Amino acid sequence: MLQESVFITPHDIIRDFSEYIENAGLQNSVDILEATYILGDSKELAKRIWKIEELNEKYLEILQKAQKMKNSHLITTRGRTKQLNSLNSKVKEIKEKYVKVLLGDPFLPSALLPKNYSRDQAGRLIKELF
Repeated sequence: MLQESVFITPHDIIRDFSEYIENAGLQNSVDILEATYILGDSKELAKRIWKIEELNEKYLEILQKAQKMKNSHLITTRGRTKQLNSLNSKVKEIKEKYVKVLLGDPFLPSALLPKNYSRDQAGRLIKELF
């Protein structure tokens, strides 16, 4: 058996990762291989490995909830403390969902993401709510 686990990344981490392995004293436990994707579509591979469509759906859900909240806040909450407290609780909940999705996002280069990937748009709107 060649591996017990595999870590795949589209990012150039060889120098940093090699330094980490050396500093941690793991040279005898870790093999680092660099590969070139020869046959197939790298965008499709990324979509399968990192479940990009599922991540994007989660970002879209957050985006829709945040936009709805932003719009309702502008219309209905001026000067209403009880509604503002409820709104703050909902904003916190949306932010927590956003952070949870971010933690599962591999932050792939834009060339491997769909054109309609919603992470940045959701992030901008979340910042507006705070």
